[in-house]
Amino acid sequence: MIARISGFCIGGGLELALLCDLQIASDRSVFAVTPAKLGIGYKLEDVLLLTENLSTKHAKELLFTGRRFPAEDALRWGLVNRIVPQGELDSSVLSYAREISENAPLSVAALKTVIAEAAKEESARDVDACRRAVAECDASEDRTEGQNAFAEKRAPNFEGR
Repeated sequence: MIARISGFCIGGGLELALLCDLQIASDRSVFAVTPAKLGIGYKLEDVLLLTENLSTKHAKELLFTGRRFPAEDALRWGLVNRIVPQGELDSSVLSYAREISENAPLSVAALKTVIAEAAKEESARDVDACRRAVAECDASEDRTEGQNAFAEKRAPNFEGR
């Protein structure tokens, strides 16, 4: 899932964007995490979401100050994958999605599984799920199609099987 970020991305909006696989922001986007300004606590799950995407130092700074920050900081700190001019946001998001959709769907799904497991503590990882996902790709028609297309110097026609 790709987050298309335009304008303010504050609090729950930022959380929603971080739950996506990729984040593309306009150059006019503004970000903030504001529980301290509102006098509320911040749940462990929400702090973990931030620290999975930011260094602990940056998470502390954002949470303690509640200050707004520009898209350039979000990119530098790893909260977004890319910044594009406001007028190019829609076409950039569609282009990104198209590029991903041209890949083998089973491979993309397997990669999502393996990346999610790799991000977990070693004791919590489901290694068998990773092996199953990779084995499904290795046994797929898409793998054969991908290898044939590469050898024949043509674009592959993946069908997700």
